[in-house]
Amino acid sequence: MAQIIIELSSYEKLFDLKMHRELCQLQHFLSPSFKPFAMLSPYRQIFHISNFAGCLSPLNRDNCTTLSTYDLKNFKIQLEKCYKSRKAIIQCGRDCIGAKEADGEERHNCQQCERIPSNCTSQMWFDLFYRILPKDLLSRKANNEKIYVNTFLPLYTYSAYGFQGFNVSIDLFISLENDLKQWSAQTKELKVKGYLLDIKRDILLSSALSDSKLAIVAAAIVFLLVFIYSLSLGYTIAVFIELGASVLMAAAVYRGFSIGFPLLNLVSFVLLLSIGSDGAFLLFNAFPTKADDLDEDNFDECLSHTITTMFLAQFSTIVPFLLNLVSSVIVFRNFGLFAGLTLIFNYFLLISFLPAFLVFHRRFIEPFFEEKFFPSISKFFKILCFPFTAIRKCLRYLAFDTLPFVLIDGRFIWIGALSVLIILGGYSSLMQLRLPQYNPLQLFTANNPHEWYDNHAEKLFEFVAKKIALPLTVRLLWGFEKTPALSHFDSTKIANVSQDRRFELKTVEDVKRLADDMQRFRMLEFVGIKEKYWPERYVSGRK
Repeated sequence: MAQIIIELSSYEKLFDLKMHRELCQLQHFLSPSFKPFAMLSPYRQIFHISNFAGCLSPLNRDNCTTLSTYDLKNFKIQLEKCYKSRKAIIQCGRDCIGAKEADGEERHNCQQCERIPSNCTSQMWFDLFYRILPKDLLSRKANNEKIYVNTFLPLYTYSAYGFQGFNVSIDLFISLENDLKQWSAQTKELKVKGYLLDIKRDILLSSALSDSKLAIVAAAIVFLLVFIYSLSLGYTIAVFIELGASVLMAAAVYRGFSIGFPLLNLVSFVLLLSIGSDGAFLLFNAFPTKADDLDEDNFDECLSHTITTMFLAQFSTIVPFLLNLVSSVIVFRNFGLFAGLTLIFNYFLLISFLPAFLVFHRRFIEPFFEEKFFPSISKFFKILCFPFTAIRKCLRYLAFDTLPFVLIDGRFIWIGALSVLIILGGYSSLMQLRLPQYNPLQLFTANNPHEWYDNHAEKLFEFVAKKIALPLTVRLLWGFEKTPALSHFDSTKIANVSQDRRFELKTVEDVKRLADDMQRFRMLEFVGIKEKYWPERYVSGRK
């Protein structure tokens, strides 16, 4: 079922009437979002702590709208009393009463049921401790920490509907999420911290397209830096054409291998801005600044320097990308192919297109524009570029005058400071960085509600580690060859199914080998089927 996790500022908020009234309004607030799911879910009410408090009240409240301070005081007393038997309540309800023998689960810990006080034996107490309240409730109370309470919505998650064969629009869940955000913004006593809707992979595309605006901003800043450094609008435009042509040429070749374009490929644009602009800066710095200085020897020296330097810089980046072509993950293969092609084309355009443009620009465009055509406009352009000229001179002063002084005269202090930073960085990397334990597929920032649930739910609530999932039907087929892939970059292109003629059931030994395989699959921990399949029954009957 879909869930939301609510954050409370303290333990006492669990029994605050204002908080329960706000939480009780959630049903009415989300009712328009629940209507499309009415025919797809057997549930109608939200399972939250306010409804539990009403049902467990001595006055037997019908719902949370009639809760009173008296009810919450009694609920607190009873909760703290039953919490002492929390472990026994969970083990009894989960391992003994809740075990489904039809699914192969064995009953155990049934002796714990006898240790539960008589007024704590209700199924609602089990659900409250197992599904609603956090594991470390009292320790959070002692440390005056925030309390997180789970809440079940009366609908399944997006992927659960897909597993059951229901075609539910993703827009319905996005609308529900927007309503949750709106409701959380209006509440004063609580806050929605995380939710489980199983839509984060489905909304990734829209989020990535929205964030692509940042790449446009980055490109604008890079081109502005190129213009400040070169003070040439023509060269800046040429760099823009070179980078754009690299992407288009790479995309044309990439299309011959695959029609799929994973979102990871978008990272190539950022890499191209970084590495491509490096080459543009290097070429412009090595190129003769005046047309009179441009001769064959100077041009050959500049081109040789650019070819050698950028070959080392770009291909040291291209090689790791191309190594992704042998990855077992198709998305990494596609990324390696597209990123590698983009940088390869960028390199060849850098050593061919940009030098040719600079020769043409130095010999024809600059003299024509500055000396023969509209001198007043040329003068105005120089005045307009004065601020950029000042910035350029300042940067040159810092790079060519200040930095050498610091490196030479303060070399011991500089080396010592860098050594300390390296040691601290190495310590932080080894001791504090670690692989994700609960959420290996994190797509958004950690404070995103989808990611917050995935990162914290298993640590907070008992049921998540052994949550009741929808049963999946798996059909195993024998007698077929492994289907080879027809494309190294497209998982949908596979060969037709062919018969494996090595598979036979002509003898008892053949049936016994099949029975052994089926028994091994049947006894897997996550399968646990007790009933034997026909090859096993056949072999048993022969004995």
